[in-house]
Amino acid sequence: MDGNIRTIAILSYCSIIGYGVAWIMHSQNKSVYGAYHLKQGTGVAAASIALPTVAATITEIPFVGLTIIPALTLAIIALTVIGIINASNDKFSELPLVGKFFSKWFSFID
Repeated sequence: MDGNIRTIAILSYCSIIGYGVAWIMHSQNKSVYGAYHLKQGTGVAAASIALPTVAATITEIPFVGLTIIPALTLAIIALTVIGIINASNDKFSELPLVGKFFSKWFSFID
């Protein structure tokens, strides 16, 4: 696989700045592989952006806030690591549990 395309795929999971760089690189060198990982990375980025809002709402519930927020945070970290590993190994593997939804919801990315 072309090094630039693999770089796009990996950067799509690496923070908002990395995602932005991947998006710009992809716009200059479009590929199915880059678009696939940008869709998955968009889902992870959206989840990480939504987490503080969910946390602010849930923390008011005594036991739930202390268990759900750390679990969601670990899940987002795990999805990020899995995405980077898949991108590094040139795999089109969807992220566990949510990958098929990310591909469907962000189908506008080409």
